[in-house]
Order: sequence, then C-alpha cells, then structure tokens
Amino acid sequence: MAAAEELAEALVSAWERRREEFPEATLVLPFATPAKGLAEEEPLAQERDEMLIQARRLVVERCLYGVDVNPEAVELAKLSLWIESLARNKPFTFLNAHLRCGNSLIGAWFFKEVDVSIGRRKSLRLHQLEFVPQEVFTKEEADLKKLNRKQLEDLAHGQQDFWGNFDLRKFLGKLIELRREIDRRATATPDDYRNKESLLRHLAESPEYQLLKAIGDAWCALWFWPRDVRKPTTREYRAYLKTLMENFLNSPLPTAQSLLPKPPQLISEERFWEIFFTVRKVAQKHRFFHWELEFPEVFLTEAPGFHAVLGNPPWEKIQVEDKQFFAGRREDIVSARTAAQRAKLIEVLREEDPLLYEEYQKTLYDTKCFSSFLRYSSQYPLTAQGHINYYAVFAERARTLMGRRDGRVGLIIPSGIATDNTTKEFFQSISESGELAFLYDFENREGLFNIHRSYKFCLFGLSGKGGERAELTFFLTRPEHLREEDRRFRLSPEDFRLLNPNTRTCPIFRRRSDADLTLKIYRHCPVLVDETRKDGNPWDIRFKQGLFNISSDSHLFRTREELEAEGYKLKGNIFVKAEEDVYLPLYEAKMITQFDHRHGDYKDLSERPFSRPLPSISTKELHNPNFVITPWYWVRLDNIDKNITEWPRLWFLGFRRITRAIDLYSCWFCFLPFVATTDTIPIIISKQCSNFNSLVVNYSARQKISGIHLDFFVVKQLPIFPPDFYSINHLLFAIPRILELTYTAWDMKPFADDIWAEADETLRSAIREQWEENAHETGGHKNATPPDWLEIIYSLKPNNPNKNVCPLPPFKWDEERRAQIRAELDAIFAHFYGLTRDEFAYILDTFPIVRRKDEERFGEYRTKRLCLEQYDRFDGQIPHPKPLDEKPITKVISLKEAQERKREKPTVTYEEIQEKLSPEYSLPKAAEPTSDYLSSENLERIKEKIFDFLVESNEAFSAEEIAEELKISLAICKKALTELAQIKIVKKIDNKFVLTE
Repeated sequence: MAAAEELAEALVSAWERRREEFPEATLVLPFATPAKGLAEEEPLAQERDEMLIQARRLVVERCLYGVDVNPEAVELAKLSLWIESLARNKPFTFLNAHLRCGNSLIGAWFFKEVDVSIGRRKSLRLHQLEFVPQEVFTKEEADLKKLNRKQLEDLAHGQQDFWGNFDLRKFLGKLIELRREIDRRATATPDDYRNKESLLRHLAESPEYQLLKAIGDAWCALWFWPRDVRKPTTREYRAYLKTLMENFLNSPLPTAQSLLPKPPQLISEERFWEIFFTVRKVAQKHRFFHWELEFPEVFLTEAPGFHAVLGNPPWEKIQVEDKQFFAGRREDIVSARTAAQRAKLIEVLREEDPLLYEEYQKTLYDTKCFSSFLRYSSQYPLTAQGHINYYAVFAERARTLMGRRDGRVGLIIPSGIATDNTTKEFFQSISESGELAFLYDFENREGLFNIHRSYKFCLFGLSGKGGERAELTFFLTRPEHLREEDRRFRLSPEDFRLLNPNTRTCPIFRRRSDADLTLKIYRHCPVLVDETRKDGNPWDIRFKQGLFNISSDSHLFRTREELEAEGYKLKGNIFVKAEEDVYLPLYEAKMITQFDHRHGDYKDLSERPFSRPLPSISTKELHNPNFVITPWYWVRLDNIDKNITEWPRLWFLGFRRITRAIDLYSCWFCFLPFVATTDTIPIIISKQCSNFNSLVVNYSARQKISGIHLDFFVVKQLPIFPPDFYSINHLLFAIPRILELTYTAWDMKPFADDIWAEADETLRSAIREQWEENAHETGGHKNATPPDWLEIIYSLKPNNPNKNVCPLPPFKWDEERRAQIRAELDAIFAHFYGLTRDEFAYILDTFPIVRRKDEERFGEYRTKRLCLEQYDRFDGQIPHPKPLDEKPITKVISLKEAQERKREKPTVTYEEIQEKLSPEYSLPKAAEPTSDYLSSENLERIKEKIFDFLVESNEAFSAEEIAEELKISLAICKKALTELAQIKIVKKIDNKFVLTE
C-alpha cells in the first residue's frame, strides 16, 4: 500500500512537469503525452486529487507484483489494492495478472546451466531442467541413484542438444506479448475488465504456457516425489520431456489420459501417464511457481529483475517441531521430559494411532523434501545451510529477483541475517560486493511486533549497483532512534574483513564510538583462528561441541538415586563400584563461571530446575580445597573416553555457550577437571591458553553476540594474541596469576601438575612465590593433604607422566586477592591492545551489571577503580603496540620495578574524559550512567534487582514483600513486576511472584 502511494505521488509529479511543457495541449494517460484524437485515449485529469486516483490505478495494475503460497493472502492483497485504487464510475483494477498464488521459493529457471559431477575431476555442463539431480534420491533409493549416475556419465559421450528445435525463449516471448497486451489495455469499464480476464485465461490455456509449466513442474516434482511411486532416472525423465514436447507443442495438455499422437520413445505410454499425473498432483500440492514463466516481461528483458523487492517473510526454521505438531493432539508426547522419551512415545503411535503416525511421517517427509530442494537445487547456495530458516532463503531469493543494477531490496527479517553462522556466506557476499545498503537492527523490548520481547529484527536493504558503504545501527527500540547520529555508522567491506575474516558477518555496535574502538582493537590484534590463512591457527586450537547432548544423549545419564541403587559409592563427586567401573559428573554451563569450576551445585536440590540458576557456593565451601560440586547426572567413563580420545590431559578448557551481550559478562571461560560436559559447555582442545576472560575480549565479544549463544565461529574471531606475542616475562607475570585463579581445589591438581612439569626453573620459582604470597595473606593450605578420591582422578589416565609432580597444594580462595589479580591481568591486556586510559575506562563502563553489583556490595564501582589503578601502575612500562601492518613492540615487565614506580592516580570522571578526548574516538554520554542511576525511577535497574532477588531467594514473594526487602517504592515495584510478567520472566501465583520456569 505504501509503495503504491509513493509511486503514485512520483507519477503525478512527473505528469505535472509534462503539463508545464505542454500548457495548451490535452494530455492523455499513461505518459501525459498530447492527445491524438483516438477513441481509447483517456485524458489526464485537471485536479491533483483526481490525477492521484488515476496514478494509483495505473501503478496498482502495471507496477506492483506479488506472490504468496496462501490463496487467501492473495485475495486479501487484491482487496486492499482495490480499496486503495477505487475510483468513481470505474471497475476494480485488474490484478490477476500480477498478484499470483504460488510458492515463491520452489520453482524452475528456464535458462540455468549447471556443472554436473560425473566422476573424479570430471564434470558435465547441462541445462538444469534436462536431467535428474543425484540429490533427489534418498538413502532408500540407492539403486536408482547408482543407475542415474551411470546415465549421467553416458550423457558425456556423444552429447547432443536436448532441446533441439524447441526454443524456450521464443515460447516465453509469445507469453510476453500477451501479458503486455493485458497491461496496455485500460480498465475503464466492466467490459474492459472482462476482456482482460479473457486474455489472461487465453494465456493460461495456451500450448506455450502449459508446456513450459509442465516442464518446470516435472523438474520440481523430482524433489517432492511421492514415496509410493517409482522416481524416474535421467533417461526416463528425458524421454518423458521429449514425449511432452513432441505431442503438445501446438495443443493444450490433456486433463485425462488419452492416446498420444506420437508414441513415446524409451518409455512406455503407461509410464508416461504415471509420471504425467504424478507431476500434476505434486505440483498442485506444493504450488510450484516459475518466475520467468509467470512474469516473463520482468525477467526476459535487457535489464532483468524487479526495480524493488519488499517483504516481511516468515521467521521460522524449516523443520518439524514435535511439540508443535502434537500440541492439542497428544499432550503426553508434548510434555515428555527428554527427546529420547518423546521418540519412544511417537513410535508407540504406529500401533495406537496409525492415522496420526502416518500424518506425522508425511509431514517429516515433505519437510525433508523441501529442505533438500533448498540445499541442492543450486538456487540458494549461500543460505540453505545448517538449520535453514525461511527468512534467510527469502533474503537470497529477493536478491535474485532484484537482479538489475538499479534494483533495491527492503525486508523486515531477524538480525541473524548479519550475524548467524548459517547466513555468513550470504552476508559475506553482499558485504564484499558492497550490495548491503543498510541494516537497522531493533530489539523488541517495547513490543513493536507481537513476538517475544527478546527478539531482534532488522530493516534490511540491498542495492543492485554495489559499491555501497553500508549504514548500520543496532539495539534500537523504536523507529525515532534512527534520527540519532551517534547510533548510525558505516562500515566498508575491508572493515567486515578485519573484524570477521572467516565469516564476514556483521558486528553489532551500539554506537559509533564502539565501532571505532573495536576497529582499533582488531587493528592491534589478530583473531584467534583466521581460516583465510594457512598459518591462521597459531594456538593449534580445536573445538568440541560439548561431550554430550543434553537431549539426544540423555539415555547415557544416571542420577544419584539410580547409581546408589545399583551399588555405586560416591567418592568426592565420582561414583565407583569397581576399579574400572566409574561414573564421572556431568557438568552444565550453570555450574561454572570465569576462573571457577565450582560455581553451581545440585547437592541440596530435590528437583532439577530447568530454567533457574543453581544455588551459589558458600565462601566456606570455596575455602575448602576438598569441596567438589555435585551434578544432577553422571556419565560412565568409557562413554566419555569415546568422545574425546585425542586428549591426554586430566583437565579441559571449556566455556558457557549460553550467554548474551547484556549479561554480567559475555565470555565465561573456565578450566575444568576431567568430567563429562553437556553441549552447553563446549570444549577447546589446546595445550596452551590465552586471555579469553579479559574485559577487552568480553567487550569485543559483545559486539558480535546477537542472540543467546557464544558459538565457535564467534570465538574463532575474537581478538586473541598469538603465542609468539608473549615474552618470557609476560608469561612469568600471567601464568602464576592464572594458576592461583584456577587451582583452588584438589580436583584441579592435574592442571597444576601439567603446568609445573612443562615449566622451567624460573617459572616454577614464580609459581612458588605466588603460592607463598597467597599463603601469607590468606593462611593458605600449608598442611593440606590430598583427599583419597584424587587417586581415582589420576587413575582415569594411568599413563599420565605428570602425576603429582607439582609439590604445591591448592591456592586458598580469597575474594580480595582474586579481584586484585584479575584487575592486574585486565590492565596489562588493555595496554597490550593499545588502549588509552580513557578508552579502557569507557570499556569498563559498558558492563553495567558489574557496576551495579559492585556498588551494591562495596558502595563503589570497585572493578573500575582496581583496573584503572593497575593500568596506571603499568603505564610507561608497556609501550602500546603498533597496528598489525607494523611489527608489535613489547617490553619485559618487572613486577618489582612496576611496584616501585606505582603512581597513585584518581579514577577519572566522565567530564575529565571528555576534556582529554582525542577527536578520533568519541565517548557518548549514554555510556555513563545518568544522574538517577541509583534512584527508584530507573525501572530497568529495578527489574534487574527484582530478578536477582528472586533468583537468589528461589521463593515466591508478594509485591509488598519485594518492595520492603529491596527498599523501593511499592508503585515502582508493581510496575516492574507487571513488565516482567508481560515478558514472562515472572508469573503470579496466589498473589505472589515467582520466576517462570
């Protein structure tokens, strides 16, 4: 509707300019040319309002096209446009030729050629519609697939032009003339409307249209062939097409079986009709839509394609969701606790409810066929990957339909188009070519759409001419934010390449200052793994997506009650029954945090909470080096060994996969004992480690995480210094500190053993000094003896050469020391990344939850103070490195010298930063908390406090109780609870509020 109005306005303006050129002439539609006195001419109206009505009718009939798989949606679109173009004493505009019903994603292209593999290093170039692709055959059709391959190889010998005298372009040319005749004719009277209907019916019944449609339908039907009919192979399929062209070149296709004028060759007449009616049935079911056939005037021109493609496609994944399918039919299947249980219940349907079971199987088959078409038809090479989402393939289809250099695309789609791994090739293509014109990202926090408040979507624009420097915005919540200059920034193809060299996906910056600062970081440090370079993996890192899937591997899990009933004994957190009959704990993401493998515990829980955090570990327990956390499940040792045979160590480096850019932190990396892990803790296989938990890396990750997952492709593109960046003194400084943060319990003794075994005497001395300093300040664990269960851990790798080589017991947990050590590490890495003090302070201010928790606990933003103090301590000791095109500069760090030269410097205020700010980087006021940051007026902060309170208490409270406990006004508390309930974070039960599970 909006497009029709805008085009109509532009057309009226053009007409008014023509009227100025011919002030005395009578102008006629459609081009405002002087009248020639012909009877069919329609004069241009005199009044602008009347001209606008005329313009709308012309635009609606001639310029707008639309396709939808739902016939009702097509009729509603017609109704809307009829109302928009309504004119007195005129019939409705004729829209049937331009608004069509069909599946815009499934269709044939009549001039597409593809390379077909026919053996090792051999390929054959064929017209796409003249053969059967190998990919249409299922595993059950292996024999047909083998036969088809042989027939494709035969085509390479003595290949002739399949189409012969059948000229596809000539046939389509005839259709163009008919369609142009429909467009040329005015719709001034009811007879005009009926004449256009007659012309369109004549086109649809013409031999040219029907034969081309039959050819296109036959190729598409191969991908959706019914299971109860034998699928044709290439020889049979070509014989079928030849028979079609020989018998129906000049006559319409039959509606029932009849005697063919020319008997088929290489195929029986009975088989021809079986294929013919199968194709017709499949085409009607799936509503194939062949763009060149339906709109030949658009695609068979010197500049093929639409001038503009607009849409708001579906946002769902193309897969069968069992819960959704059985909802309202079988609630026992919907409510099954695990995928394994659900699969068993579905299998029982085969006997209990065969009709429902068959319907389910048909839905699975149709979805699998659709997915196969998208993946292998060569129409969606950039987006039909992984779990395919409708919006992604629609975006690629829109780009194809645009075609022309002066074309534009505008879509409303999820922001994942720019950040997800499955769309990386598409985004790389449009960013490298400069086709990306704009991407305006929105959060749905304010309910712009009737979807979940956490959903992110974007206005997405492409330009056919290319060479664009894309304009981007992120984290908008309302359209008027687009007017804020500091939210909008531009990135070049080179910038995308620098920030995400592997995927070329789009980073997500809140403000222009974030874009500038992140680009600076990446100009000083390469990504962890650069897949575009042979030497791009200097850490020799490999990834594993956790050891066990929480759903599909659930049959391998055992609970405490199950193991104890089978006679197993708990030693530490390991169940044993015999020397080699061992079950290890299964760790989940909520059980770990940064530098802490003992963060969450199931010990005191009688039920497994699915959506709530686990109870926190007490300080007393953290002080105890014998304390180990208790999981909900255990996994047999041999199942773990099968999943990670290549790893000889008794520890892992893992991280939380579930995270967000707005959480306390975004990178949660942690060294773990040798345990089982779910897919919520991916594993990094590497003998070395780096600064994943540093604030600068966390800040960089926030610019890339668009959803709730820290995926491998994001981790690979984090700014991580390579091993050869670090000098000996860097390592002497960092490793003892990292060891103190990590080795706080006996179950991490093997980690300390490996560090000690591979350290030289200088590093061992530094580690011992670190341990003695910890013992002096905290009392340490000087007389601690290892628990008996440590021998069980060592027995898991009996050939471990480093067993018990470290002579030191664990470091004692101490919050103050840990905060100081982390500040030291964060500060030194800020220097490594070349950050100024102001830039480092700005990064610290982008962690609002860290600030809030500090202020609640310490009355100040302690993390910022400690980090800036350490930054000042090292200032002048570490020259900032030059960008990567120049050799980095490093300098040996002497801790003793640094302590002697420590300078006290007050924490800077926002105003001081602004005074000293270089023009290269602007720090927006929005990054600094507003003056009412701690007041009850700050609703977002109140909601966070309520959420934290309910998480920690794990109980239900009334609004009055929450307000009293948090010392906030009741009115503000109720408002915050109402909003939390609207987005389903909390629910109200008996006038009390509790977290939603």
